[in-house]
Amino acid sequence: MKACAWLLYVWAALCTCVGVHGGLFTRDLDRPDRIVGGEPVKEGALPWQVSLQMGNHHFCGGTLVAKDLVVTAAHCTIDFDMSEVRVLTGAWDLRKKHAYRHHRIVKVSMGPYNSDTLQNDIALLWIEEEMRTASNNDLPHGSPVSIETRKETNRGQRCTISGWGRVSSGGDLPNVLLAADVQVQDDEACQKIFSDQTFFSIFPSNLCAGGGARDACQGDSGGPLVCCEDSSNIESCHLAGITSWGIGCATKGIPGVYTEVAYFTDWIKEEAKTRNNGRDLKTLKFYPS
Repeated sequence: MKACAWLLYVWAALCTCVGVHGGLFTRDLDRPDRIVGGEPVKEGALPWQVSLQMGNHHFCGGTLVAKDLVVTAAHCTIDFDMSEVRVLTGAWDLRKKHAYRHHRIVKVSMGPYNSDTLQNDIALLWIEEEMRTASNNDLPHGSPVSIETRKETNRGQRCTISGWGRVSSGGDLPNVLLAADVQVQDDEACQKIFSDQTFFSIFPSNLCAGGGARDACQGDSGGPLVCCEDSSNIESCHLAGITSWGIGCATKGIPGVYTEVAYFTDWIKEEAKTRNNGRDLKTLKFYPS
């Protein structure tokens, strides 16, 4: 079984096909799927969600954590000319690209990502709004979400994943933002599941969630897993995970794998501190404050 999973992973990583059931792959540009088992959200309900676009096509998600800073997956930044990528904030229906604010990326900070093990799948994007949308006061603004600082604290909690992928591998492409609730799983139990399927490891800096009919999928890479202490209070929400990889999409009994943001809080602070003499650090919100 492990050898088979490896072969499927190599094949999936090198081609542009979708829907390799049972194969291990990161959720990225070449397979633009999305949240499985999710529902459309109300416009403006997830103001931290952003869309990364190349040539006006969505390929990865991201999370706004300051007005000029986005957290995404490191694998969403590899082998792309990031100067050509645009970040849409405040977006909901991607058919209406002119209705949202467009940002260019002025700096990329890569985490210590290991593409062989898929460990440390995190990157920071500093963004600057383009003139053509900056002058339009009628366009919606995105709102940053707080960054989780507590490690291993969301186990058992139901949290929200979101994105613009397909509803199933090879299924129809949606236009509006979808979201689904998934339960955060125990690391040890998650590692046992994956050790039976593949030789890839679940690291302490990973977070597992789902394992039922709802899951992130290809193209949701880099998007948020957000946990809220009070679902009626948006201020209690915090970014706990970054969509990274999985075996298939909504494969029964197998959770999705996320980068656990709390393990990178010090790195995020250091990167923000060194930019513009610490100005960016002052705009970040951490949870608990």
